[in-house]
Amino acid sequence: SHGSTPHLAISPVRVASHIVTGLDSIISTNIDSKHRVAMSINCIQSGSTYNVIPETGSLKGTLRAFNIEAREKVKEKVEKIVRGICESNDCEYTLKFDDIHPPTINTEKETETVISVAKRVLGEEEARTQDVAALASEDFSYYLLERPGVF
Repeated sequence: SHGSTPHLAISPVRVASHIVTGLDSIISTNIDSKHRVAMSINCIQSGSTYNVIPETGSLKGTLRAFNIEAREKVKEKVEKIVRGICESNDCEYTLKFDDIHPPTINTEKETETVISVAKRVLGEEEARTQDVAALASEDFSYYLLERPGVF
């Protein structure tokens, strides 16, 4: 449909915008702050010109969490929000989560060993640790599911 007749089309750009806005508060209003969870929509694709309302659109993003229950709760809320917005706008949707890697969680004993060796080799001043665990996506996590270790 042409941009001059928006009443004749369902704009996937408008719907996608509502979805992104709706998803924005899931973590702050549904997940205990003690659980580190990060979700971001990093790709919106729709249309190829300024004056034609496109037929389709897509959103892509990432969801990361150390706590599996928290991650599943976020996924359920995403489904509810996407379904509600799409139904209220008379459009169809497909929602797919690709759980690429499980969380990378170092084991305590091995972490202490690495810190001890680093202090001995590098000295107390140069051996540093992160104050907050990173929510990086890493295939090393599969090793940590099978054996104790540290990344």
